[in-house]
Amino acid sequence: MTHPKAFKTALFSVCFFLHLVVVGDDDLFCDKVSQADRIVKNIPSSTEIVVKDAGHFRWVEQPTQFFSECIARLKKQDLKENK
Repeated sequence: MTHPKAFKTALFSVCFFLHLVVVGDDDLFCDKVSQADRIVKNIPSSTEIVVKDAGHFRWVEQPTQFFSECIARLKKQDLKENK
């Protein structure tokens, strides 16, 4: 699957402007409680997104929910999409 160009640009911007923690609710490697919740608790500026019915590869397993949630959160932070 090819990632949308706008998402790649926005994802690059995330590295510099905000902390977006995305976790699948069925992730066996980096689960919500022991990993994602801990990160969000320790980084006050972070935001957590839980992708339903997804494991460790949430962008592959649930691409529609993953990308729409991430882009919505980035837009909420007033980050612009490149077209």
